[in-house]
Amino acid sequence: MRILVTALACTALAFPGPAAAKRRADPEQEAILAQIDRFFAAMKRQDTAGLEKLIYADGVMTIVRIAPDGSERHVRRPVTAWLESIKASPDLDERIWTPKVMRRGPIAVVWAPYDIKQGGKRLHCGVDVFDMVKVDGVWRVASLMFTAEPAACAELKAPD
Repeated sequence: MRILVTALACTALAFPGPAAAKRRADPEQEAILAQIDRFFAAMKRQDTAGLEKLIYADGVMTIVRIAPDGSERHVRRPVTAWLESIKASPDLDERIWTPKVMRRGPIAVVWAPYDIKQGGKRLHCGVDVFDMVKVDGVWRVASLMFTAEPAACAELKAPD
């Protein structure tokens, strides 16, 4: 009996079940997040040519600025206008944490808290929402929305 139990345990370890399969990383999810990493790296370098390769030129950016009193200001502009502003914004460093990726075929949405620093000083925190589309085998940013919340860093658990 003991030999049978040992044999069954070894078999279970050799052939993991569905729970182990779910833990494996989704290569598409990894590719999506890698593109977002490239996006932030190009932004930090003020590499607008690199950013243009990662986004749709006719994409839209929506910004919701939330003041400490809770009032909101909404700004919606073409990504091309944002690219121009990047040229005048040296040393930006944006990072996300705990991203949630939802994907179906060639479309995906990434939702993640973020913070952004300039010259090492934190400007604000918020939530980034990237709409992604896979075109010719490459994930691209179709549009981007984010909140700009100077008072939300603690709530969003921004790392130091």
